[in-house]
Amino acid sequence: MLKVKFSKIESVGNDYLYIDDLRQDLKGKELPRLAMEMCDRQRGVGADGLILFKIVGRGNYSVRIFNPDGSETGMCGNGIRGAVAFAYNVGYTKRKSVRVDTKNVTTLSEILEVGGDGKPYTIRTDLGSPDLKKKSLPMTGEGETHIGKAVTIGGREVELSALSIGNPHAVLFVDDFDFDWRKLGHEIQDSGHFPEGVNVSFALVKNRGRLALKVLERGAGATLACASGAAAAVTSGAMQEKTSRRVVVELPGGELAVDWENSDGHIQITGQSRPVCRGEFFST
Repeated sequence: MLKVKFSKIESVGNDYLYIDDLRQDLKGKELPRLAMEMCDRQRGVGADGLILFKIVGRGNYSVRIFNPDGSETGMCGNGIRGAVAFAYNVGYTKRKSVRVDTKNVTTLSEILEVGGDGKPYTIRTDLGSPDLKKKSLPMTGEGETHIGKAVTIGGREVELSALSIGNPHAVLFVDDFDFDWRKLGHEIQDSGHFPEGVNVSFALVKNRGRLALKVLERGAGATLACASGAAAAVTSGAMQEKTSRRVVVELPGGELAVDWENSDGHIQITGQSRPVCRGEFFST
């Protein structure tokens, strides 16, 4: 029996369990299995993912991110903001500028408003430049990119955009959410077009500066928020002139501000991350 200490942090409803590698010895523990145990909402703590947090240097940290099904993902925008809040909340840093390395990307974040004791932090994170190359996802089929093009899903053609924000995304623009978007999302994920899986986002444009978004995440299912999904939707929307490059994205768990107006081509996400609780989990 292993007693695992954790902190839970939610970022606009996207909740993650953070394990401090410095204070918790997990040698010999199978992390995918631990993620499945702890993220189970009936038999575990319950979360959208498990994040192993490590100190690299002053104001510099790294994370490994596991989905509830045990799969490891290379990037998670909300998980990164939560890691920044975690580092500040436990006293590892008092810097407002924080670097977090993931499996796929290096991100820089700035704490705009300090939280703690249940109060949210407001954090802006630079996610780098969107990658439009199909081979980066990967996605099958001809052509180097796939923005606003049709694919065959379940015998019918569906228009979508595919891009990477450190992890793979498919974005579909819709007129409403009065359809089984979860079913369609699973069909896209299972279609074979994305051999390593894909996050599927359904975007509804309210005006050029605001859209609503629902996301079916790879390895996690439908979640209350997905920051990289919001970034992918704004990138796709701006490229197709459906939105501007600075957009407020409404998600079931709250709002994220997305900014793709930077001269370096980087996309930034601003949103809240709130420490929820700390605890101990008994893993078998």
